[in-house]
Amino acid sequence: MDGIVQFNDFYAICDHMPSDEKVLRAGGTVVFPTTGWSVELKKHQRSGPPPISPHTFELDLKITPPPPDATVTRVETPEKVEFRVDARSSEYYDAYFHLVGIDGDGPGQVIVEHPSAKSG
Repeated sequence: MDGIVQFNDFYAICDHMPSDEKVLRAGGTVVFPTTGWSVELKKHQRSGPPPISPHTFELDLKITPPPPDATVTRVETPEKVEFRVDARSSEYYDAYFHLVGIDGDGPGQVIVEHPSAKSG
């Protein structure tokens, strides 16, 4: 995988708010070998076969390298990324990150955490 050092702490958490809200947050950190890279998370737009599972939330993890003529500094550069979506109409058990823009293996699949509200 050209340029990527590592994917750290990728997660998916479904926050069950006390109100009617229910939000799925997914993200993590991509560590690059130089400055100049960018990273973005978007909802995956399926154009082929059906999804892995109706309970899998799919995201595109788009990686953009620095332009060939860019001046970059050789220093590990962590870039955090997060995506939020209203999850009231669906129950997600896992999230899958599709790597877009470069070749290689991304963070793949993570289990969605469903923390329960603590009673006091």
